[in-house]
Amino acid sequence: MKNIDFSTTFKAKDFDRELISKKLDNLKDLQYLVNSETVNNQLSKWRTSQPDNENLKKFTEAVLNIELYINELQNDRHLLMLSIDEYRTDKIRAIERARKAETKKD
Repeated sequence: MKNIDFSTTFKAKDFDRELISKKLDNLKDLQYLVNSETVNNQLSKWRTSQPDNENLKKFTEAVLNIELYINELQNDRHLLMLSIDEYRTDKIRAIERARKAETKKD
């Protein structure tokens, strides 16, 4: 049992890359929300000035469906990242327990 190697390497660059990726995702999400709000405000103005325009109603509905879909994708990505973080934490904890058990055994 002494030959089992539970060593894992956690390079600082990997953590930096992950942190930067999360920051970039947050910036992209923020930019999307700003753009979405701009579009929705304009659509609202147009719908107020042209309440009987059927093409505008269809267009507004299509934009809202796109926004709902994007929101679902963002939520899925967020849940995936939470799951990955949880699995990583569990793995590190299991490795630490195995190391402690190995040192106690020796």
